Amino acid sequence: MERISDNLEIEISKFGISIINDEKIKKEAKYSKEYQKLKEYRHSSVSALHDATAVTYVKKVRKKKIKQFDKVNCWFVNNVTSRESSNLENQYEFQPEIIKADDLLNILWLSNPQTKLKMDSDDLADIGLTSSIAITLNKDLPKSKILRELDDNIHKYASESLSDSDIVRISTRITNKQLKDIKELNQLASTKKEEFVKRLEEEANKQKKIEEHRSKRLENVLKEFSKKSEEFQKSRKKIEVTDELKQQKIEKLESTNLELQERLIDSRMKNWQRKSLLILFGIYVLISIIFLVIMYFNSWNLEAATKYITDFKSNFIISFIIWSLAAILNVFGFKLVYDRYFNNSNINNKRKTIKLK
Repeated sequence: MERISDNLEIEISKFGISIINDEKIKKEAKYSKEYQKLKEYRHSSVSALHDATAVTYVKKVRKKKIKQFDKVNCWFVNNVTSRESSNLENQYEFQPEIIKADDLLNILWLSNPQTKLKMDSDDLADIGLTSSIAITLNKDLPKSKILRELDDNIHKYASESLSDSDIVRISTRITNKQLKDIKELNQLASTKKEEFVKRLEEEANKQKKIEEHRSKRLENVLKEFSKKSEEFQKSRKKIEVTDELKQQKIEKLESTNLELQERLIDSRMKNWQRKSLLILFGIYVLISIIFLVIMYFNSWNLEAATKYITDFKSNFIISFIIWSLAAILNVFGFKLVYDRYFNNSNINNKRKTIKLK
């Protein structure tokens, strides 16, 4: 039953039956006026929502209101009472969305009754439409008197030769109109009892073969269905395993990709930090070159060089240059190194701004 349930939608689709489960239509039906009206008559809000969803679907398939019955391309067929149906929507000039199963059957039968009964409109009204349909469906069956006579003959002449199963099989053939000459069979019982019994046994055997063939076909179908179901289960498991392996590979690739990205970011961060050291080093080199030039012009005499620098400090321009060099050393040297190596907030912000292509 679980296997059948799992493949139910596929199996019934072979008979042209489709299962529709549209959440969009269900949401639309929940706010429709049909749902509000149906809640007054249905036993639960779930039942009301089900019917309102069906009505909403029928409206969408029809696309417009239709007057003629034969122009309708979609019905919601159920066993709703006339009182509920009439209160759903006042649209007497148009075909409703809901129709009772009995009403639809009666209309379809009236369009092509296929009956030889001579009956005028008054007789039809007196007998009733449902009874008329029953008469039509049973017009080809043997009369009850003939069937009772056959039953009596079976009890008289064939009760010992036929089992209960054989009698059921004979009844099945009569119902299926495979055994029609009941009257001749009864006449045979009164004249040739052995032939009567033999004929009944033949009919029972015919039906038995049909049932055995049908049972065998059903068994083969069930075996084939079971085989297909097992193959489906194996295929599904194989797909699940494949999907799991793919997911693992994807996760592994993503992990590897993240590691590579982290390494690349770390590399760029180190280059960014090294630049601050290079700037500080360049400033020291510049200061060293200036100091060496001063020493050179003072014959490498430290005291003379110190006096030379002190004399120049009294000069405004020289003082401004020295102050500027000190500021550059502080701002672009030490502070830059500090911000790029020790200021975590600045370092984290820089990591966020790094874009990998």
